[in-house]
Amino acid sequence: MIRLKSVRVENDRIACFGYVEDCQEPVKISVDMKGNADSGSLPKGYEWCESYVRAAERYLLKSYEQGKLKSEMLMMWG
Repeated sequence: MIRLKSVRVENDRIACFGYVEDCQEPVKISVDMKGNADSGSLPKGYEWCESYVRAAERYLLKSYEQGKLKSEMLMMWG
């Protein structure tokens, strides 16, 4: 699970703060409209969640393309 907060479109980029699993420190997530990411690093101890950030980048882009982008979103998987 990753909570996406303060989701916004800035010029040609989608940016937000992502909170993975039970982590209280956010990671800045940023992806341009072509799918090129420029996201920040996860806090120490959460390196194993790197794939979550990559999945969130794709999720944000897809949500934008479908017109479903919201200021706060929750991404879960099974």
